[in-house]
Amino acid sequence: MNSRQIKFLKLLKEQSEYKPASFFAKWLSVSTKTIYSDINALYSFLQENGLDLDSSPRNGIKLLDVKNNINKLIDEINDDLYDKLYDYLIKLSRG
Repeated sequence: MNSRQIKFLKLLKEQSEYKPASFFAKWLSVSTKTIYSDINALYSFLQENGLDLDSSPRNGIKLLDVKNNINKLIDEINDDLYDKLYDYLIKLSRG
């Protein structure tokens, strides 16, 4: 997970309603294509941590905190980003 994706995750956390990709793209100064790429990159990581992203053309994008884990996850990311990233990349490389 890169720093932009962490910022995206924090921005998602702050939203109580669905927002279009263009909203996130504007805040992060990236294209909507980059937002959708980040969604794909974050999807598995979030599910492993009891979270989900809902993304649909008519609704927009929203973080679903299915187990109320977002604050815990962000704290862990802030406190121990490099260890999390290393473990995640190892999991990806092993398929």
